[in-house]
Amino acid sequence: MKETPAKILVTNDDGYDSEGITVLRNHLDSLGKVVSIAPTFDMSGVGSSLTLQHILPYAEHIEDDIWHLSGTPSDCAYVGLHSDLFGRLGVDVLVSGINDGDNISTDIHSSGTVGAAMQGVHLDIPPVAVSLCTKKLADETKHFETAGWAARRFVTFLLNCKIRWKRGIFFNMNVPNIPISDLHSSQWKWTTLARRGCPTKCVKHAERRYSIGNRGSIEHFSADMDALAVHSNFISVTPLCTDMSIAEPRGSLYDE
Repeated sequence: MKETPAKILVTNDDGYDSEGITVLRNHLDSLGKVVSIAPTFDMSGVGSSLTLQHILPYAEHIEDDIWHLSGTPSDCAYVGLHSDLFGRLGVDVLVSGINDGDNISTDIHSSGTVGAAMQGVHLDIPPVAVSLCTKKLADETKHFETAGWAARRFVTFLLNCKIRWKRGIFFNMNVPNIPISDLHSSQWKWTTLARRGCPTKCVKHAERRYSIGNRGSIEHFSADMDALAVHSNFISVTPLCTDMSIAEPRGSLYDE
């Protein structure tokens, strides 16, 4: 592990006062200095968008090492990484979450949780997005403690790891919404992204007022996919990369 206490920046897209980020801070606190800066309001679904056309309202200090900002999750991560919230110490690792709801398959492209994590890919230790796979039902028990426990174990692994990670790598963790004792394994499972169909319904509510329909369904399962891992009560960790280009495009663009 690092000889000095780790400097951990925490953010999310559900808002600074959400249960998930509170649990995450509590679980990471023993690993070092934890500072959180998160959106003032729920900013789910904004992806990695940044506010570029106007000056952000000032970051408001709530209590020791807890801030909120009237911006997107990526705005919060960017300010936390590049401002003086840690003084001149810098940040060792960025953790985004705990999101209330899964971020599996193509959800990652619109996820504010994942988008915020991407802002930390320049760090030596890859950032992590953490989501609890709730169904957001009114009577649902939400096991944020399970996700906090899993996040702490994975961040500990990253802090201890001697691997020199490739630039642009980050991790997407999805945790089943069950007690820790019900997990299939205490170890996470390395996964790939499942394939999900696109939403096909646009709901009209009134004149010129619309909402996007439900997410598409998972098209098929394979043993290493994130959706199947969570369904089987495994903690899913999917390595991702900001470089979305195809390494060898010639001959690989066609579905034969």
